[in-house]
This record gives sequence, structure tokens and C-alpha cells, in this order.
Amino acid sequence: MTERPTPDLSILETRVYRGANVWSYEKSIHLVVDPGSLEEFPTNTLPGFTDELIAMLPGLREHSCSRGRRGGFVERLNEGTRLGHVAEHVALALQQVVGHDIRRGKTRMVKGQKGVYNIIYGYVDEQVGIEAGKLAIRLVNHLVEGDPDFEWETERDAFIRRAERTAFGPSTQAIVDEAVSRDIPWIRLNRASLVQLGRGVHAKRIRATMTSETSSIAVDIASDKDLTTKLLGAAGLPVPKQGSIRTSDGAVQSPSGSDIRS
Repeated sequence: MTERPTPDLSILETRVYRGANVWSYEKSIHLVVDPGSLEEFPTNTLPGFTDELIAMLPGLREHSCSRGRRGGFVERLNEGTRLGHVAEHVALALQQVVGHDIRRGKTRMVKGQKGVYNIIYGYVDEQVGIEAGKLAIRLVNHLVEGDPDFEWETERDAFIRRAERTAFGPSTQAIVDEAVSRDIPWIRLNRASLVQLGRGVHAKRIRATMTSETSSIAVDIASDKDLTTKLLGAAGLPVPKQGSIRTSDGAVQSPSGSDIRS
């Protein structure tokens, strides 16, 4: 074992499953994470880790984990569990903070890659779920070794505000809820209210209360170059790599597009 833990937990891959998948019958987010040196440090070897984590996210006390009862996850923390597993529960707890009642999750080692883990957890809103995973990793690393640039209350409040901005309006939410009650699959196509109901030849698109039976949605999409490119790419058509930026820092990121933020 190394002498001192360092905040090495990192995300290697992020995948979004928008329907049944090999891990779950429900839509899920899949992170492949590498704990680095932290693989040698379960939670019971990190003084103060569990108490600080529970103080920051009291909702974790309700997580049953594999014990099947309230407080089961806290028991696992006190006994000693891997930090990838902790990140899974933190991602769930963060979504619960913004009112998303998600409890499904699992952490499994990647076959043939010792020390690399698959973290799978459910989500309501794709963007909120992805951001919850990213913040979970940062929080775990911060608890291992304090990051002077990481202020928990500020990060938590920013996460909540982003979740509120991406929430559907009442009209769109009512339509989506009705689709779910009828077992109609749906996919969110942008960060606003553009939604696809159904799949294949049965697919229909709505934007708030407007449907694709009119040409209005098509005109709006065609007027948005960024959205048009994303939808064409998602359909498997060749499109140039591109992205939208709003900050000077974003303008100097990798030209590959992987670091460009919309």
C-alpha cells in the first residue's frame, strides 16, 4: 500500500443508455472509472471520510445498498468499501437532491482490468445524470485531499441551478408523463423542450405543445446549426466535428471537439 492517498479517481469513459441495456432494463448512465492509487484505500482507511461525506449529503443515510435496509450504505462505508462504489451512491444522492427519485445503481470491476470499475446508475434527465457523475468524482477526490478550488456549497448550488434550468416546463412534462404511463419511449433531443416520442416509423417530435405535424419544429431545427449537426450525427450521417462555446477558455480547448462545451 502506498503511504498516502492521492485524489486519483478519474472518469475514463461516459456512456448513456436511453433504454434497456446489458446492465438494466431501465435507462442508465455508465461511467468507467480508474481509482488509481485510491484502489488501495477503502473508506475505512480514510480518517473522517465517512463523517464528512454524510454531513455533505445527509440523504445517503437512507441508502440501503446491498443490505436491503435503511442505513445499509453507511454500514458499508464504516466497514470499508471502494471509492468507485461511493461515487455511484453520491451520483444517486445528488440527483435526489434535485427531486429525481433514482435509486438504481451498481458498481462492478471491468473484466480483465484490475482496479478499473463500471459504475452504472439510473437517471431522469440525461444532462443532470451526467453532471451528477462528474460532481460525484470531484467530491470524492476532494474528501481524499482537500482541493482549494472546490467549495462544496458553491458546487452543489450550481448543480441544483443547472438541474432547474434543464427541467421541462409544465406542458412538456405533462406530455412526457402521459407517454411514460402508456409505455411510449421518449428521448430528449436538446437542452430545451424538444422531445422525440416513440421510435422508428412511429417516432413523433414535440416542442412544448407543438407537434411535428406542423413544419414549425423543422424550421426551428434547421435554423439552429449546432442542433441540426447533432441530430444528423445521432442519425448516423457524416457531419463535421463542431461545438458551441461561450467562454474564452472554451475557445482554446482541444480542436478535436472533445473539450468544447455547449
